[in-house]
Amino acid sequence: MHQPPTEYDLAALHAALAEDEHTAELGLEVQVRGGALYLRGSVASEERKTVIGRLVERHAGDLDVRNDLVVEHPEAPTEAEQL
Repeated sequence: MHQPPTEYDLAALHAALAEDEHTAELGLEVQVRGGALYLRGSVASEERKTVIGRLVERHAGDLDVRNDLVVEHPEAPTEAEQL
């Protein structure tokens, strides 16, 4: 049986997400439910989703990681913004 992560463990994961040079993410949500760690939020590319997922897996211990990140493709504006 696995031990659920402590608040300290989750804080360390959030710090890793924010401080890792390949992720630098502040706005992602990390939740633990049952034996799984759920990762939610929006990222700019599939590559970023994969990199973040791998970082979280390294910190998740024996929890299953559910990478529910959504890849958002921002569209360029079609007209000039009026100020």
